[in-house]
Amino acid sequence: MSTPLRIALIGAGVMGRQHVQYIRQEAGIELVAIGDPFTSALADEYGVPAFVDHRRMLEQVRPEAVIIANPNDRHVPTAIDCLEAGVATLLEKPLACSLEEARRG
Repeated sequence: MSTPLRIALIGAGVMGRQHVQYIRQEAGIELVAIGDPFTSALADEYGVPAFVDHRRMLEQVRPEAVIIANPNDRHVPTAIDCLEAGVATLLEKPLACSLEEARRG
């Protein structure tokens, strides 16, 4: 049996919760942490560590991939942090709130 893909979620709102459901349905994926500055309830529900700061989560948990589903205005800086950490990144739409912000990344 192969080792499951270790994936973390950043953002525990409506879309983040939907992604957790998809992750839980896939045999080859393991949810390893949830980063959200406002709630740890979802992490508690699934028995994974909760982090207020996604950068700390990346350093401590070292996921192979992340799903970014935090507020739109945080997409670009969060994605940059994840990509700079060498983590495969799925970013919820929109990429950015403006063309200028999108070009920054």
